Amino acid sequence: DESVEYELSHSRISLEHEPVEIQRAMQSVNHVTKLIVSDFARAMKMNLYNGGDYICRKNVSRSNRICIVDKGTVLAFGIDIAKPFHAKTLREGGCFGDGELARISAGHHPLLSWYNARASEMTRLLMLKSEDFLDIISTP
Repeated sequence: DESVEYELSHSRISLEHEPVEIQRAMQSVNHVTKLIVSDFARAMKMNLYNGGDYICRKNVSRSNRICIVDKGTVLAFGIDIAKPFHAKTLREGGCFGDGELARISAGHHPLLSWYNARASEMTRLLMLKSEDFLDIISTP
């Protein structure tokens, strides 16, 4: 008889409330994601580079920031460790420095850059320093 099952009290996963709880959890996750993204956007600094300007020099510049190309073009040499002599063109929306940022957030110190990055034309970059990134992800 199924009616006996409804009268019992035991620790069993209830399927009735799952969709509501999942929706609430997803709303919370979406809200937190929006807050973190807005914190990142506020912390980013805009930098302008003329064509031919170095953004990052191999064995000279510290790798402690992520750069996102907002406008213009960046030519990166040796950005892929597996192809050290390969040139990569980064256009609007392209980014570099994310690997270094992940390494620093894992507790390692910033190293000298292993690649060159130059602006091919007038270029606007959005940069987020590792210190700002760590502050954002470490605040509750």
